[in-house]
Amino acid sequence: MSSNTCQSREGEGESLTSVQKEKFTLSLESFQNIFEPGGEATNILENNINTGNCPPIYVPIIPLRKRGRPPKVQQTLGSSSGHRRKQRGRM
Repeated sequence: MSSNTCQSREGEGESLTSVQKEKFTLSLESFQNIFEPGGEATNILENNINTGNCPPIYVPIIPLRKRGRPPKVQQTLGSSSGHRRKQRGRM
């Protein structure tokens, strides 16, 4: 009898039927070398979650310089923004 080092995490798979649990266990045993922790990254598989018509929760923010917009110019203390402030105490 061989020992299986690949197991589901605690609390996962509780909603599976006994038949589904058996199939899951057999899959883990059959592909043990794939599911072992510490394996190398692969470009064979790609994760894709179908969300239907729901928009994604996270949308990556593209930096302004990559969007084609010029960067915002910050005003310095001495620059004017179209109106002057009244200066107190000066005559």
